[in-house]
Amino acid sequence: MTDQQPLSEDDVGEPVVDTEGTQIGTVAGVDGNTALVDPEPELDDVPARGSIGWDDPTETHPVDAADLDRVESSDGTTFRVDLGAVNNPEGADTHSEHSSQ
Repeated sequence: MTDQQPLSEDDVGEPVVDTEGTQIGTVAGVDGNTALVDPEPELDDVPARGSIGWDDPTETHPVDAADLDRVESSDGTTFRVDLGAVNNPEGADTHSEHSSQ
């Protein structure tokens, strides 16, 4: 990530998109270096929703500022997030293993 402004209350209401440009939520609040993201109601249509653990569409979900890229345009600010980074921080194994032994 390049040099980036820290998160602030001014970011509340800004859209959060995935790397494909699909809006997955809106910044609902800021807690230090964490954006609290309110998921899009239509997020059920986004295949990655379950993979990032956003099972409850009524909850806000924390996303660390390090996982967000701020994109400035004439339309305003958008935050882009790599869902793989949110889902699998530091390369953690997310597959559960079941054994019949």
